[in-house]
Amino acid sequence: MQKLRRVKLTAEAYVREQFHTRMRPPEECPNCGRLHRLWAHGYYGRWTTDEVGKALRFLVRRFLCTFCGITVSCLPCFAQPYRLVNHTTLEAFLEGRDGRRDVQAQAGLLKRYARRFAEWRPSLLRIVGHRFGRASPKEEATAFWRRAVAACGSAAELTMQLVHEFRTTCFRTCRCHQPSPAQ
Repeated sequence: MQKLRRVKLTAEAYVREQFHTRMRPPEECPNCGRLHRLWAHGYYGRWTTDEVGKALRFLVRRFLCTFCGITVSCLPCFAQPYRLVNHTTLEAFLEGRDGRRDVQAQAGLLKRYARRFAEWRPSLLRIVGHRFGRASPKEEATAFWRRAVAACGSAAELTMQLVHEFRTTCFRTCRCHQPSPAQ
């Protein structure tokens, strides 16, 4: 399973400070609900973008539940699940700040993200209902995306809410956010 965790660091600071070594386990296993059963299990490498749009590798901390045996990855909130571009760059793109270096460096990928979101939007609306306000039938997908980000305060917070409340993301529902079948 994957759990998004709030960190008050940029991706660069997270890497520089090796924050993955200080990541604490969630108190409750997101799969079985048992308290204080998650123990350090290791790390895996992941990529995101830095402040100029360049790919940056960081480590994600993993924990193992000693009760249900599931592993839980704690993805820092600056990263979008299963996407390279970080939230800051994504927000700048959505706000039309195309002159920024990071947006220019990832322009092609950001346009593909926008197309993927537009394809996923009908399913996402069925999942979240009117959580972010009522959508006009003629509202463009990017307008809905901007509205949802504004309602949450940031793209990172939108993703946190989608994952924690609805077990989905801006682009698709992933198995890693779903509980594991009973063992």
